[in-house]
Amino acid sequence: MSGLPLIFLLVAIGLFLLGMLLAWAAWRKKKEGKQQAPDYRSLFILGATFLSLGIIYEVVFFVSDVKVFLVLGLAFMAMGLSYLTIGLANRSKWTDSR
Repeated sequence: MSGLPLIFLLVAIGLFLLGMLLAWAAWRKKKEGKQQAPDYRSLFILGATFLSLGIIYEVVFFVSDVKVFLVLGLAFMAMGLSYLTIGLANRSKWTDSR
């Protein structure tokens, strides 16, 4: 058990470095002027997927009474609803990706 804080520290450092790398890449893309418009149709599809996954996790929670499924279900439902809302609010900006 004494190695557990070290593992948490290494994971936190790794996530921080990954975040810094992604921020640097976004800054570089912005500097070069290669920004893309968001694909709102994909956000809508992801929202529908996350919402259904959250509902499935909630059903599993009520059947098994394991608290992890409650937290996962609520998190996925919140993400799904927010993505669905953003996607539907910008329906006029959907692009046909075929």
